[in-house]
Amino acid sequence: GHPDRYAAHVLSTILGGGVSSRLFQEIREKRGLAYTIYAHLSSFLDGGTLTVYAATRPNEVTAVIDQICQETGRLCRRGVVDKELERTKTQLKGSLMLGLEGTYGRMNKLAKDELYQGRHITLQEIVKAIDRISPEQIRQLSRKLLDLKEFVVTALGPLPKRGFPKWG
Repeated sequence: GHPDRYAAHVLSTILGGGVSSRLFQEIREKRGLAYTIYAHLSSFLDGGTLTVYAATRPNEVTAVIDQICQETGRLCRRGVVDKELERTKTQLKGSLMLGLEGTYGRMNKLAKDELYQGRHITLQEIVKAIDRISPEQIRQLSRKLLDLKEFVVTALGPLPKRGFPKWG
């Protein structure tokens, strides 16, 4: 697997992994622009995607995308403070452990480990890897993964008649 895979999961969680995430707090709670918003990381053997999903009213689409761009830009410029990083690591490790409580979760992890890593990755290895992630690593990875020049928007439903402005 890619050496940044655990840092990418932490980055995705900081950005949009639950009610304490940056996107949820800024776009849904503070501004009321979306019904829901989250980030999701899909990682595969030789690539992956970091996706942001938002459900909003048609007249708020542009404002939501603007705010997503602002939040990702802020993360790239300012990085993450220790307190937010530690809270996110704790959240991610807790989610991992809860996901492994059921038979399906354990079997799914074992299969993915074999397919993507060629071996079983222990829970202790994952926890240690997550614990080693630094604020600087998150800042560097955010600059790499959140480049607005590589930004793609997919929208379903009624869209603004004048189209979208250019971002990035």
